[in-house]
Amino acid sequence: DSDTKSQHLDIEFIARTIKNRYTLGAEFNRAEDNGVESKNNSLGYVKYDHFFNKKFYGYSNVLLEKDKFKDINLRTALGLGAGYQFVEGEEMNLSGEAGLSYINEDFIVAPDEGYPTGRWAINFDRFLIKKSLQFFHFHEGFVSFEDTEDILIRSRTGIANK
Repeated sequence: DSDTKSQHLDIEFIARTIKNRYTLGAEFNRAEDNGVESKNNSLGYVKYDHFFNKKFYGYSNVLLEKDKFKDINLRTALGLGAGYQFVEGEEMNLSGEAGLSYINEDFIVAPDEGYPTGRWAINFDRFLIKKSLQFFHFHEGFVSFEDTEDILIRSRTGIANK
C-alpha cells in the first residue's frame, strides 16, 4: 500500500498599462509518501517590463527559490535585460527576452556560490477554446559566465482551464 499526500500552488498576477507590465508569481510544492517528506520547494518572482514602443521593452526581475531536496536554502537571481513582444492579444501572446543576471546560491550543506549569468526566456500562450482552455509554455534559462556548463533551466508547459 502507498499513502501519498501532496500540495501544489501555482499563482501568477499580471497588470498591464500601455508602457508598463508588472508580474508577480509564486509556486509551492510539498509531498509526503508513507509519512516521509519527498518534496519541499517554493519559488517567488517579481518582474517589471517598461515598453519603449509597442513591441520592444526593458525588464528587471527578481527570482527567489528554496528546495530542501536540492540543498537550496535560498537561490536569488537578479536581472536586467531586453525583450520583444512578438504577439500580444486576448487569444495569443508570444515574447522573447535576453539579458544579464547575477545568481547567489545559499546552500544548506554545500559551499555557497555566486556568479554572473546570461539569461534568456520565451513566454507563449494561446487559447485552444476561446476564453476557456489555454495552452501555455514558459522557458527560462541561465548560463554562467564563469563555467558555461553551469546551466539552470526553468520550464512550465501545460493546459489551463480558465
